[in-house]
Amino acid sequence: MPGNLREKAADLVLQSHSALTNQVKQQIVDYQRGLDQEKLAHEEDSKTLREQNKSLIEKNKANTELDSLLQDQKKQEDLLLAISTSEERITKLEEEQSARTEVIVEELAKRAQCIKDLQAAFESAMTEFDDGISFGLEAELTEDTLKAVSQQLNLRDTSIYVSREKQTVQVDTVQELPAQFLQSLASGSQKVKQGANLSNLAGDILTATPEIRFFAMLDDDRIGGFRRSSMTPGKQALFALTLILDESEEAWPLLIDQPEDDLDSRSIYDHIVPYLVKRKTERQILMVSHNANLVVGADSEQIIVANRNGDDRRNRDGRTFDYLCGSLEHSSRKTENGQYVLESCGIREHTCEILDGGAEAFQKRRDKYKL
Repeated sequence: MPGNLREKAADLVLQSHSALTNQVKQQIVDYQRGLDQEKLAHEEDSKTLREQNKSLIEKNKANTELDSLLQDQKKQEDLLLAISTSEERITKLEEEQSARTEVIVEELAKRAQCIKDLQAAFESAMTEFDDGISFGLEAELTEDTLKAVSQQLNLRDTSIYVSREKQTVQVDTVQELPAQFLQSLASGSQKVKQGANLSNLAGDILTATPEIRFFAMLDDDRIGGFRRSSMTPGKQALFALTLILDESEEAWPLLIDQPEDDLDSRSIYDHIVPYLVKRKTERQILMVSHNANLVVGADSEQIIVANRNGDDRRNRDGRTFDYLCGSLEHSSRKTENGQYVLESCGIREHTCEILDGGAEAFQKRRDKYKL
């Protein structure tokens, strides 16, 4: 367009734009004012409606609160029902536990009575031997058993069920009070090691059974059972020999090899010699010995002297072993230049040389036993 026309047209557009903008702004203002008036009208209407329906609103609000209360009541009733069910179950479990505890107590009492009956039956059936040997029976828990059943307990805990001195459980106390012990385990008052299985622990302790052992008495000395033997090795050998001889009712010959090895002289003199003198009237006794008390004191009917061939102790025909037999009454003076040792003197002289004590001891024993 020509310049003057373009300028006129631009002026008209600018004027029209300004007028349109003002009209739009006015429309927006008028619309906002209308909204404000409508809001005020709605608020007045709402206020009027609330005033007119105040009672209904209050009733509705009350119904809502009541519904909430009813829901809370329902929850409480459900909770009370669950508590009641749990209490019934707990009561039932307590009754079952009480019944089972009574069974445990009864069975423990039966077991203790069985052990007592066994001891009584053994004592009534066992008579004392003629030689002063008597037998008994005792029942105790071994150290290995106590250690095994104590492994899962906290042995540092102070309670009536634990011996801190011995570092073991007091099984007797547990078995006397099983209900209290089980309760202490369940409540945690009896401390256990971490990871311990309470059921297995209770079962192991309650079923721990005393071991039954036999013991014997000889002259107030004891062997066997749970206590350390008070018999010396010699007394034990005497006990074994006496027991073997007493137990055998057969009249077969009896072979004894050096019974003096573990016996002191007093035991030999006081017990074995009189015993052999008595027993040899019932059966033949063959005995190997270097002890004069046994050979001479027991009044042996037949003595066999043995000799092994050597440069200073020769046997006839060079035999490795040679023997001379005879009674204690056989005596002949020793030949100093005798070629063979067994032919150099009598049985009595050989006995005096070989056995302890020599001729003087032989004479004393001979006078003692009137040989």
